[in-house]
Amino acid sequence: MTADRGPVAQFRIYRTLQGMIIWRLVASNNRVLGMSAATFSAMDGAVAAVRQIRREARLALIELVHVPAPGQDWTWRMFDEGGELTALSPRSYKRRIDCHHALERFRMAAPEAVVDSAVGRRGRFW
Repeated sequence: MTADRGPVAQFRIYRTLQGMIIWRLVASNNRVLGMSAATFSAMDGAVAAVRQIRREARLALIELVHVPAPGQDWTWRMFDEGGELTALSPRSYKRRIDCHHALERFRMAAPEAVVDSAVGRRGRFW
C-alpha cells in the first residue's frame, strides 16, 4: 500500500502443474487484470517478461478480438515492439466496451505494480 494512492497491483508468478512458470497481474481486490501469453521454463524469463510489461504497457500495441463462439465474446491481447504476443486478458467480455475498460485497468496498473515477494514460492498451481 502506498501512502498517497492506496493499494498497488501485484505481479504474481506461479508454477503450472506442468512445471512451467507464468505471471498474472492481480489488482488490490485480488481480481486478475491480465496474464502472461507465454510460459517460461525458468524464473529469470518470467521476471524479465514482467519488467518488459511494466516498461511497455501504456504504449504497447493492443488488439481487441471478437471470438464468434458461445461465451467467448471479446478479449484483448498485448504485443511488444517486435510483434511478439506478451499479455492476454484473463477472461472474455460480453461487450467490447467492457473489454476495453478491462484493458485500460491493466495498462494503468502494470507500470506501478510490484512483484509479489513470494515470487515463485506460491503454493498455487494453474
